[in-house]
Amino acid sequence: MKEKKALCICASGMKNGKKEGISRRICRILEDNQTKKGISARTVELRDFLLSPCNECGRCFQERHCVQDEDFNRLYGQILEADYLFFVSPHHAPVPARLCMLLEKMERIASFQRQKEPSGRPELWGKLAGIISHAGGGERELMTCKAMVNDTIADVLERVGVKVVPFNSRWNTGISFAAACKETEKGTFPVQEYDWEQIAEETGMYVEIVVQTSRTLYAIL
Repeated sequence: MKEKKALCICASGMKNGKKEGISRRICRILEDNQTKKGISARTVELRDFLLSPCNECGRCFQERHCVQDEDFNRLYGQILEADYLFFVSPHHAPVPARLCMLLEKMERIASFQRQKEPSGRPELWGKLAGIISHAGGGERELMTCKAMVNDTIADVLERVGVKVVPFNSRWNTGISFAAACKETEKGTFPVQEYDWEQIAEETGMYVEIVVQTSRTLYAIL
């Protein structure tokens, strides 16, 4: 049986120096959980890609890739190779800029493929994705984070043919985690304290749900 591959897309653009960022730490938990299941999992950080916005040239209609952005093509190639996708993003009005550019071009290419392909299906059709978002501000921010980050990403993924796996009936577009923020010295970011035991537990559960969803779909097909 062919080895399953998972790609964790870390959307945070923050350079943390000596400290590991929240998004990257969640990706590491995702990697660990999938590796235990025999899945080849790796993380890509969007801050390492010099993505550019779509300029509506329309040449991807014929070329099937972006003629302006080799970094996007390199990343998109990895997305095509993956069986599972996980998007991990902080809440940034609503999502970080590089993630916006990635989703924009994925949607543009898929829209042309729907017109050209005899099946009407883009090449990403049928892939499974999980979405994990995080924000400061405590529990009151959870549903805002879901609406702004998870639902936004899920809307685009649905249009490119990727199935977003729900966590449960309430969290139908993935899961969100919120931190309690403590004030620090003037001029610096507040300290965000996350419940990492909860994050590890629920992230592990989410990986299991995605994998089981894949097995169910495979049995049906």
